[in-house]
Amino acid sequence: MPTVLNSPTVKTLTEFTALVEKQLAASKGPLWHRGCADFDNHHLSSSLYRHPTTKDAKGLLALETKMLTHFNQRSIPFVARPLKDDNWERLFFMQHFEIPTRLLDWKV
Repeated sequence: MPTVLNSPTVKTLTEFTALVEKQLAASKGPLWHRGCADFDNHHLSSSLYRHPTTKDAKGLLALETKMLTHFNQRSIPFVARPLKDDNWERLFFMQHFEIPTRLLDWKV
C-alpha cells in the first residue's frame, strides 16, 4: 500500500468527522468522485444507464430484463444458496460480477 506523506492520524470517529469537515471546508471542488479524470463533467449514473447504444427507458428495461433472465439461467452453479424471488438480490449479485445494472456502483 502506498504511503501518503503528511497524512493525519485519527483515532476516533469524532476526529475523523472533524478531519472530513475541515477538508470539505478547504476544498475548492469535490473530494470524492467515481475515479473519472474529468469528474466535473461526469454525472453519476449506473452502468446500465451508461450503455453505449441503448439510451431510452423502454430499451434499457428490455436490456435489464434480458440480462436478469440470462443471469438467472447461468448463475446457479456459482451461487452457494438459492436467491430470493425478488430481483433486488439478483441485481446485487449481478453488480458484484460486474454485469451492468441500474444500481449505482461504489468502490472503496
